[in-house]
Amino acid sequence: MSGHRPPHCLAMSIECPLMTTSDPEPAPVFDLNAAIAAEDDAVGQALELLSERRQLSEWPAELRTALAGALATDPSDIREGRKARRLAAHLFGGLPAELRPSPEHRRTRLAERFRADLADLVPAGTGLYLVDFPPP
Repeated sequence: MSGHRPPHCLAMSIECPLMTTSDPEPAPVFDLNAAIAAEDDAVGQALELLSERRQLSEWPAELRTALAGALATDPSDIREGRKARRLAAHLFGGLPAELRPSPEHRRTRLAERFRADLADLVPAGTGLYLVDFPPP
């Protein structure tokens, strides 16, 4: 019965969706393992840049943006705010004026990874070289 139409399509003059013969394009599949591996690589790259004492201007834009997002706090998110303050204190001894947090980037996956992991992976004060201290 190749021309058979289900009853709900007979009354309408539209093409019946049940009669289509071609399959739609499959939706792209999110590869979680690849995303985690990419984040791991980015965290590793940030660790290298910090250990080499590279200036932020030498960092790839994606990593600078993630660091700025990781340092941003939101009063409505207490847990992430604590992580951001902990990261700033661990890397810089507090939030330096030179590093402006980027609230619009604080919810990116990479910013969240930096906030969650970076302080545990580097010695305290690792980012102090990025901060200009006023002369005494």
